Amino acid sequence: MKKINEKATELVKITLVTLTFLMIFVVPPASLVTHIINCLLNEKYLLLIIGVIAFPVGIIHGIGIWFGVNW
Repeated sequence: MKKINEKATELVKITLVTLTFLMIFVVPPASLVTHIINCLLNEKYLLLIIGVIAFPVGIIHGIGIWFGVNW
């Protein structure tokens, strides 16, 4: 029983490390690229400029696009 708990704990650690890596290094750049492409295609240049200068706005906008929110 002890080995099963150790394996489960190790699996949880690996999962958390992987999800943390994705949330820090993969999601923000991908959502920012989504923001830039969407703003260029829809001719929303003011939102493009704001989202690139204040990049958290661009990241939130990009994630919103993934979930179907259109501004």
